[in-house]
Amino acid sequence: MEVFTGQRYKIDAFQREYRWQRKQMEALLSDLSINFFNSYSEGDTMEDVVGYDCYYMGPIVLCEDGNDKSVVDGQQRLTSFSLLFIFLQHLQQWLEIDEELFVDFKQYLYISKGGRRTLTLNVPSRNEVMKALMNANQLHEVKLEFDGQNDESIDNILGRYSDILALFPAELRKASLLPLFIEWMLNNITIVEIMAYSIDNAYSIFESMNDRGLNLNPTEILKAYLLSKMSDDARSEEMNDFWKERINSIKSIAGNDADESFFRAWFRAKYAQTSRKTGAGSENEDYENIGTQFHAWLKANQKEIGLKQPQDFYLFVKSDFDFYSDVFMKFVSFQSSPDSQQALPFYITAQYPLADSLYQPLMLAPINKRDIQSCIVEKLRLVNRFVDIYINRRTLMEKSITQSTVRNWMFGITKNIRNLEISALEAELRRTLVEQFVDGGFNPLAVSFSSSYIHYFYARILYHLGRYDDFKYLLKSRKQDSLVLTQIFDEDEYPNQVEVYQPFEERRLTNYCLIHRKEADEFSQIPTENRISWLYQHGRIPEMSEDEVKLEFTEFIHRRMTRLRDLVDEIWDYTSVGLNQ
Repeated sequence: MEVFTGQRYKIDAFQREYRWQRKQMEALLSDLSINFFNSYSEGDTMEDVVGYDCYYMGPIVLCEDGNDKSVVDGQQRLTSFSLLFIFLQHLQQWLEIDEELFVDFKQYLYISKGGRRTLTLNVPSRNEVMKALMNANQLHEVKLEFDGQNDESIDNILGRYSDILALFPAELRKASLLPLFIEWMLNNITIVEIMAYSIDNAYSIFESMNDRGLNLNPTEILKAYLLSKMSDDARSEEMNDFWKERINSIKSIAGNDADESFFRAWFRAKYAQTSRKTGAGSENEDYENIGTQFHAWLKANQKEIGLKQPQDFYLFVKSDFDFYSDVFMKFVSFQSSPDSQQALPFYITAQYPLADSLYQPLMLAPINKRDIQSCIVEKLRLVNRFVDIYINRRTLMEKSITQSTVRNWMFGITKNIRNLEISALEAELRRTLVEQFVDGGFNPLAVSFSSSYIHYFYARILYHLGRYDDFKYLLKSRKQDSLVLTQIFDEDEYPNQVEVYQPFEERRLTNYCLIHRKEADEFSQIPTENRISWLYQHGRIPEMSEDEVKLEFTEFIHRRMTRLRDLVDEIWDYTSVGLNQ
C-alpha cells in the first residue's frame, strides 16, 4: 500500500463521482478475506505473513499536478481503501489491540506536504464526511447530519462505510487475527502506479487500457477452448457469432463484467460439487476455483460435466449456454426494473441484497432445460422470496450476512435445490427457513442497525401497509420530494427512561421513521411531547393506532416494538415461502 504514503492525491472536478455500491464493497472484502486465508495457517505470526501470497488490485493512472497527483483512473479503489482504513483504525481500538501491534492508519489517511496537512485523498467536497468518520472514535456510523446534502459521493461514502461495518468478515474481527490481516494488506496488496506527463497523455493511457487492451479475459479464453473442440468449422463459426451476440446482450443488461459473473454462477449452480473448508490452510475446491478461473476449471472437469465428443461441445454452447444465459438475463433484468408486478419482488430484494456470487447460482440452481417459461418464473420467484426472508430475518437477529460467513451454507442449499420441481423446491426452501428461524426472533428495541437498513426496513413496512404504490419512491434518494430517515427523539430527551431506551445513538428501530424531506425542518421544531401525535397525524407511523399514540412514552415504545415484530412475521414469514411477496 505504498500508494498511500508520501503523496497527496486530488480528483479534478470533471471526474465522475464516487460510485461504488454495496456489491463492489462486498466483493472487495470477500476477495481480501479469501486471499488472506488462502495463505494463513493457524499459529502463524507476523514473520510468517512476509511469505504470504500477494493480491493484485490493478493499476491506477496518475498525472503530476504541482505538489499533488491527479487521479485519472483509480479513485473508486483509493476511496474504498480509505474507508476500510478508517474502519480498521476503529476496529483495532475496539478490540484493544496491543500497542506494539497497533497500526495507526492516520499515517495513510493524512499527509503533511508543501506546508499543508490534508487528507491523502484530498477532495474538498468530501473531506468533511471523511474526517467525521475518522474522528468518530467508535465503531459505528457518523450521525445523520450528512444525510440529505444532495451529494452523490457523500451518500455513497456513508453507504459504503455502513456496508463495511456490516460486511467485514466476522472471522477477522479477532485480536489474534486482525494484526496479521492488516500486515498482509499493507505489504502484500499490489497497486501499480502508471504516471503520465500530462492530463491528455493520462487519458490516452486510460483509453488504451480500457478500449484497446489485447489481453484475453476468462470469457474469451473459455470461448476459444470450447470452439476449438468443435470439429466442424461451420459449426464453430456459427457458435462464434452466436457467442459474441449473446455476450453483448448479457453486458448490455447486467454490466461490463456480467459475462464473467454469469459463467461463475452457471458453473457453480449446475456443476460444482465441493467448496473450501473453513479451517485455516484448507485448499480451494470447485466453488473457489470457478470463482478465480472458471475457464481452467471447465477444462479440468469437462468429462465430469459431459463434454467428451465434438457434438457435446457444440450443444453445450448452442443449447445449455443459450438457455441458462437467457434465464440469467431474465432475473437480472427483474432486479433492475420495478416496472412490472412480476419484476417487483426481485427489485425489492435487490435493494438489500445477498452477494451476487451467492444469489446468482442459487437462482439458476433449480432451473431445468425442460422447464416452460411460467415454471422458470415461478422457480425464480420462490428462490428470490427465500433470499428475501433469509437476509432480512438474519439481519434482524443481528447475525452476519457477509459472503464469507454464509458462503458454504448457501452453496449447500444451491446443491440441494438443483433441478427440483416446483413443489419439491418450495418444500425444501420452507424446510431450510424453518430450520434456521423457528427458535429465533428479534428485539427491535435492543438491537441496533445501520441507517441504510433502517430506511429500507421502514420502506418495506410502508409498502406492506399499502401507504404507497411505488416502492422505488420509498427508497433513499436525493430528490427533494423523497423520504428521509428521521430520529424521533434525541438522546438527551426523556432522561428518566434510560433503562427502557438507551442509548439512542445506536440506531434502535423504534426510534426512527420516514418522513418527507420537505417536512424535516418542521418536525425538528415540534416539541418533544407532541412528536408522536404529529407523526401519526401525518401518516408517518401507520403501524400504530390512534389510541396507541396517546400512551405515555414507555408504553408507546413497547407497543411499537410489538407491532414491528408482528409486521416482520407478516412480511418475512419463514413458514410460507410460497406465498406472494
